[in-house]
Amino acid sequence: MPKNKKQPDESQSFLDSLLAFPRTTRIIIAAVFALALTLAISPVIDRIYLGYFFTEDTRSLPALISGGAGLLMYGAGWLLLVGMVGEQPTGKRLLRIYLLVGILSLLIILAWAVRLVILGGL
Repeated sequence: MPKNKKQPDESQSFLDSLLAFPRTTRIIIAAVFALALTLAISPVIDRIYLGYFFTEDTRSLPALISGGAGLLMYGAGWLLLVGMVGEQPTGKRLLRIYLLVGILSLLIILAWAVRLVILGGL
């Protein structure tokens, strides 16, 4: 007799195991993803800014935009991955998107690091 219970897919079991990590580990993951996003988007923002918007009065604008994006990423990680004290976040679609953006940011940084090592310089 077939059972009507749904089998959890692999991504859901991965999310459940990730959410089972200690709180400190999840905070570190959120911080690493935030820094990775900041580093990954900084060159893009710098090129756009220098090419189209540069003035002496707004020199710090690219750093503020990159830092703001990193802060938003950390806040999203806190809500989706860490949760509030005494509360265990549940796996959601937004958490999957958050993890995808974080991992993609890490891969971009890794690719740039490999490129710097191979080509030797910026």
